[in-house]
Amino acid sequence: MSIYKFTKRKLISHGVLYFETGKTILDDKQLFLLFVKLERARRLADLCIIQSKIEEIAAYTKKVDKFYLILFAYMYIRFSDFTPHIEHAEVRLDNGDVPYIKDYRCPLSQPEIAIGEWALSMYEKYERHFFRAMNLRDQRVKSLG
Repeated sequence: MSIYKFTKRKLISHGVLYFETGKTILDDKQLFLLFVKLERARRLADLCIIQSKIEEIAAYTKKVDKFYLILFAYMYIRFSDFTPHIEHAEVRLDNGDVPYIKDYRCPLSQPEIAIGEWALSMYEKYERHFFRAMNLRDQRVKSLG
């Protein structure tokens, strides 16, 4: 499968079609190509390159006055093989701590795990605010249409 089809499928599975404003990612060729570049960076599993590509997406979405779409970039990395498939608690230790075990879909290197943790933290930081912004914009579009 081509990287373009793969990226499109992944974006659709992450919900870009659920939001009128999210469809912009698929309709705007330049923005879509930025997500293809993000997929290439993800495949390289280099946090610096991934951050650079996300910064490019952020700059472009800000330029077209749809900065909240950056959430899909964080989501794109957050919901990948780099994040745990299952997280469960182990037995409580004598000191009261409870270690958590994270199971991944496939074996990961330490840099890949770090990328997943970074993407999770960024996604959780902005998730509520950006989804609210997308819902508000979609409601305005429907009320005007």
